[in-house]
Amino acid sequence: MSIIDYAILAEVKKLGNGGSGGNGGGGGIIDVETLPTANIDENAVYRVKREIVGEPAVYVCFSGMTLTVAELFEMEGVSATVTVTQVAELPEVMEPMNQSTFTIPLYIVESEGKAYLSMDGTSASAMTFGAMMQGMADCGWTDDPTSVTEDGVYCVRGEAPVEFYQYWTFKDGSWVEFMPIIDVNELPIENIILNTCYHNTNTNKYFVFKDGSWVEWSIGASVSEFVAGEGNGHFELYGDITQIAPYAFYGRQYTSITMPKTVTTIGENAFQNCPIKTIKYGGHSSIYAQWKDNIHTFGLTRDCVIEFVDRGMGVIGIEYKKNEAGEYTVGKNHNLLSNDVVYIVADIDGVPVTSIGDEAFYDNKDITNLEFAENSKITSIGTDAFTGCDFDTVVLPDGLKTIGASAFKGMNALTITIPDSVTSIGASAFANAEGSIYITYKGTQEQWDAIDKHVSWKDMSTVNVSCSGAPS
Repeated sequence: MSIIDYAILAEVKKLGNGGSGGNGGGGGIIDVETLPTANIDENAVYRVKREIVGEPAVYVCFSGMTLTVAELFEMEGVSATVTVTQVAELPEVMEPMNQSTFTIPLYIVESEGKAYLSMDGTSASAMTFGAMMQGMADCGWTDDPTSVTEDGVYCVRGEAPVEFYQYWTFKDGSWVEFMPIIDVNELPIENIILNTCYHNTNTNKYFVFKDGSWVEWSIGASVSEFVAGEGNGHFELYGDITQIAPYAFYGRQYTSITMPKTVTTIGENAFQNCPIKTIKYGGHSSIYAQWKDNIHTFGLTRDCVIEFVDRGMGVIGIEYKKNEAGEYTVGKNHNLLSNDVVYIVADIDGVPVTSIGDEAFYDNKDITNLEFAENSKITSIGTDAFTGCDFDTVVLPDGLKTIGASAFKGMNALTITIPDSVTSIGASAFANAEGSIYITYKGTQEQWDAIDKHVSWKDMSTVNVSCSGAPS
């Protein structure tokens, strides 16, 4: 199955088709020549193979305008019917031009790329369309008539038949059609089918022709554009899919995605402009070694969390584990970061992240910035949590109660804001700094003095404290 097949099946699942009220079945993609009228599997998507043939065309360029033959005569106030036939060589017997109905049969000769017409239906009297236009140049083939600049007559070659598929599902007693998909080597310039997704097999990207131009399209959008819903909520990939194409979910409003352990490759900007908060991955976190160097190219926001079977992990390598209270703790993250910014989320699927564990980022020199979600639920920072890190400024979140022993030990220098909710600071929390530690405490001097501090605090000569709270 292709990614588009999986995406369509996921959309069907989102629609709620489960066989209720009709004939249930095994689901999946079912190939048929025509849609069935009985024994319909409402869990499935029915794929109907279709074929289109690119028709040849003739254009005339003059005075900077490029028009079809019919448009040319329409400008002169004449309604013309034009038929174009592509032939290997000019036939001896041709359709004549009907001047009473103004029907113009044009024959494009393949070896020349020039269009001919005959007044009496014989090749002997045939002339090029350029000659009929009183000496206009017959310029031969063009791949893009909109790009020509010189006056003349241009022919567009009729393309070979193109196969495409229509996807249908049966819902609430009637057939619902998804946007059809056509595989092409390059995007067409003629005979473009509207409301159709063109898959460029050379770039593996999807496009739709809208409002006069090609728009790059995401798989999620392409299969759900004409079905109920906007792609909100959860999206599930399943089966044995191995890769997610670039821009596959671009702009879709999914908040969580489940993917099987078979997925090993995720394309650039696959989740760009998609508000995903959680990715549930069916495999172990060993895959993170393959992802971590380019995980930021996936287009995920920094508050998204990837959950593996064996542990949770943030998009920049932050590991989250459930604690005894059933809440999340930031676990040990040695050598996991692919970015120098640590961003601690507030919750994972509604479960709060309440603590930063012991040695969570111990001696991690890659960290130069530490940030917390605006609605952070962190209440405690563990022993040695940030010992040896290099960031120089941090604002600890409101609601924090405990700063563990050696939590910020061995920093080069640090400017830190501490909320008035803190009730205890452990031994050597800010010890061994190579520079000065500047603390802005959001409470009063009286509140600061009341904080339970280890006896070693009196020896912290490099620590400078200012209280910003109003005195009581």
